[in-house]
Amino acid sequence: MTTFKNSADESGAQANAGYVLRFYHLASASEVSFKGFVTAFSDQYQSSWDKEDVYGRMDSIQTFKATQRTINISWDVVAGSLSEAQQNLKNLTNLFGMLYPAYDAGASGTSAMSHAPLLRMKYLNFVTRAGAEPKATAKEGGLLGSSAGFTFEPAMDDAMFGDSEGNLYPKVVKLSCTFSVIHESALGWSGNSQRTPGFPYGKIQVQPATVQVSSRTPNSSVPAPTVVAEQRNQSSEDAIMSLPDGTVGYAS
Repeated sequence: MTTFKNSADESGAQANAGYVLRFYHLASASEVSFKGFVTAFSDQYQSSWDKEDVYGRMDSIQTFKATQRTINISWDVVAGSLSEAQQNLKNLTNLFGMLYPAYDAGASGTSAMSHAPLLRMKYLNFVTRAGAEPKATAKEGGLLGSSAGFTFEPAMDDAMFGDSEGNLYPKVVKLSCTFSVIHESALGWSGNSQRTPGFPYGKIQVQPATVQVSSRTPNSSVPAPTVVAEQRNQSSEDAIMSLPDGTVGYAS
């Protein structure tokens, strides 16, 4: 698991506490993590149906096929120092390498592929396996799926770090990913209960509503209004609301 040792601010402590975006590569059993600077997130559920038009029938006959889930996520990889920028670029090279499959040693050709580049992705309770803890690792609690790819967009208009060998390390990199979920849990309904409780965003504990009771005590130094004073105040309000001539204002 990645440990954020080179952070120049308190974001490293938050990341080490588990507020990160994680990816796990099944073929190599390697995991990489990024600070949770998520800038955009969408979770699409799309059901597909076979529709057959029948002569004389107004509506098509619809047969359910499947429901697919696709996650689009964008995040920023930010560095506050040269060492952090170097670590970020190392993590990114590991992440991009996860898009490639594993091959049997000594074999050649497409038949030598032993494992497809399947991934597990984990982002707190937004991207999680049902029942997993929000801060679990991607291996333990990430969603299984495949990625259509990552977009690497370093901020070229910003200053970059450089080393003595001429390598550049960006301060800010914008990343985006499309992730197609492979469902592992039994989904759907059995009677009026979900077959997998806690799908898709974990078990939500709804806190009971509480009534705020003021602890302030009446100020004894302020005298309570008398009945006559209250009647006078009420008469003034009535005068404001309705005048004899139908207008709104104070009666003269």
